[in-house]
Amino acid sequence: MDCNKIHYFLKCAELMSFTKAADSLYISRQALSKQIVKLEDELGVRLLERDTKNVELTEVGQKVYKDLAPVFYELQRTYDNIRDYCRDSMEKIKVGFFIEINDNFVRNILLFFGETFKGSPIEPIMMDLHEIKYLLYDKKIDICFTYLVNDEKWVGCDMSVLNLQPAQIMVSKQHPWAKKRSITQEDLRGEEFIMLKGTHEDKDRVYNYMPCKKQVWVPNIQSSLMRIGYGKGFAITSKYGNCLDDPRYIGFDVPGFEVEFKLACLWRNDEKRHNVLAFIDYINANTNHFKKTII
Repeated sequence: MDCNKIHYFLKCAELMSFTKAADSLYISRQALSKQIVKLEDELGVRLLERDTKNVELTEVGQKVYKDLAPVFYELQRTYDNIRDYCRDSMEKIKVGFFIEINDNFVRNILLFFGETFKGSPIEPIMMDLHEIKYLLYDKKIDICFTYLVNDEKWVGCDMSVLNLQPAQIMVSKQHPWAKKRSITQEDLRGEEFIMLKGTHEDKDRVYNYMPCKKQVWVPNIQSSLMRIGYGKGFAITSKYGNCLDDPRYIGFDVPGFEVEFKLACLWRNDEKRHNVLAFIDYINANTNHFKKTII
């Protein structure tokens, strides 16, 4: 059975024109006519009556069209789905990680998914906070892991919260606070608050309620650490983030109120790639496992 011949016959039957059918199939009228003749010879019946201007289905041709059309188009739809699935399964899943997320978590999650999704290579991309949302929206990454605060949500995205992590005030060991065991809100009011620009500038975010002498927005983590490294200014970070693993910095509990970060996995809610959806399903089904890999 030659599916091309069947496809050509169905197209002629639908358009009732060899010329229009040939144009839609990007072949010559003569080549199309030869294939129809071959199909008729194989079946031993005449399927189409044609003259120089008109094409009509014979009585047998009408029966053949009625029986073949739904089967052929269902087969074509199934084949297209399988082709897309096979193509998707070999494409890399691009996973963005906020660079402040604990290295142990990143290693564990890559190891875990590398063993589970061997047919779908994972490409990890470490990035700054302000980059993640926009790269996800622009479809430059498929999934991301980052910190969210309070009830923060991203329009057009779904998420799975993996863990809640206490926030801490971070300063350099060169800062005068380094000699203290704890800090007060009065301490905060006398110092600059170094804040990452981009994601958390909305007025309802917890950052805007933090006492400080002045808010200083910086474009990235490196700029934040550089300012803090001079012994001036404070930032806010996760207790389990990479910065507080660095011996050059120390952390204090946030005085006066409780702040928590949500370590969350986010993806676009219009995602359709099969391997990405399988990755997401696995995250949702194994949230408890990932909670154990955070610290």
